[in-house]
Amino acid sequence: MDVIDTIGDVLQGKKDLKEIKKDLEKAAIKAFCAPPIKAERKKIEADYDKQISITAATTKTAITTLSYQMNEKIKGKGQTAIDETIDKHSKDFDSI
Repeated sequence: MDVIDTIGDVLQGKKDLKEIKKDLEKAAIKAFCAPPIKAERKKIEADYDKQISITAATTKTAITTLSYQMNEKIKGKGQTAIDETIDKHSKDFDSI
């Protein structure tokens, strides 16, 4: 309900003073308080999304590097298991 409707209801006698005050307070909150709070929330979400993406990419690169270094040092079944696990989970960072 907007302010014009509220004024119309007052003039027609459809609402009492408490209802009018409540409607005007709701309208003021929606118009003046909510937009800055929502904007700040979106900014925080965007910042964290960016940081999470950077961390996921860095971690994925580190794991790939670690896998390569381990491949140089470890041979046999242990290395095969490590490679399979890394291959299986390497795409998990892309979904973050």
